[in-house]
Amino acid sequence: MSIFHGNQQVPAFERQAWMQDAACKGMDPNLFIPDRGSAGCNADVMAAKAVCRECPVRQECLEYGLMEKQGVWGGLSERERRILRRRRRLGEAA
Repeated sequence: MSIFHGNQQVPAFERQAWMQDAACKGMDPNLFIPDRGSAGCNADVMAAKAVCRECPVRQECLEYGLMEKQGVWGGLSERERRILRRRRRLGEAA
C-alpha cells in the first residue's frame, strides 16, 4: 500500500508506524499541500489543520514534518514549522 502526503509518495523505507493511525489516512492528500497561488489557499490550510486537531498522532506527524518543506504537517503550515525550527535552533544555542 502506498502512503501519500500531498503529491509526494512516502517511500516504504520512510514510512513510520504512526502513519497508520493518522486522521488524514485515506483522505485526499492535496488538501495538505495547498496551491500557494490559489484564492482558496488559506481556506485549504485551515481545513487541513481541522483534520490535524482531531489526530491522535499529531505530535509524531509534526516531528516528522519538521524535515519537510511543503504542506501542513502536525497541524502547522510551512511558515509555522519554519518558525518552530528557528526557535528550536535558538533554544539549543542558548
